[in-house]
Amino acid sequence: MFWMHAHQRTFDTLAEDDGNCSVGRFTHGFAEAADILDKSDVAALLDVGWVTLEAFGGVAAMAGRPKGVRYGPLSQATSDPDVVLLRVNPRQMMEINDSVKVDWSGKPQCQILPKAAEQGVIAVSMGCALSRARTGMGIHLGSRVARPRSGALRIPAASRSCRLGVWQRPTTE
Repeated sequence: MFWMHAHQRTFDTLAEDDGNCSVGRFTHGFAEAADILDKSDVAALLDVGWVTLEAFGGVAAMAGRPKGVRYGPLSQATSDPDVVLLRVNPRQMMEINDSVKVDWSGKPQCQILPKAAEQGVIAVSMGCALSRARTGMGIHLGSRVARPRSGALRIPAASRSCRLGVWQRPTTE
């Protein structure tokens, strides 16, 4: 959800700001899997078969416990971000896919953050169906790409208009 605004302005979020999505709390490193498996939103996902418990065991999560996350436009970053986020349309995604090796991520979308930050891959997701349903975002917004800070991603000419934002852990304690 916060990703939507990362290209517009810089802002910080705390762990409690991600309280409406237990899976996001887990992938962002705010909670252990054991802390969220009994939550009603996770139970609903398991009950309807959106994900199995076995599949959930393979979901990537950030190591450590950050106090919060800073989002903002890449052009305004004051330090190296953990991840650079791109919001792209289908044509831009095809060009990126033709240019570099990408790790296509299934559900949940938010695992592209730890994949990029901790595994060093360019991770891609088509977007979170749950967030789209909850917020009315619609399907026209395109894909999300997370690039590790040290990763090189030359953006093809036709893709240069994609929206760039950053994700970083300001502090870990």
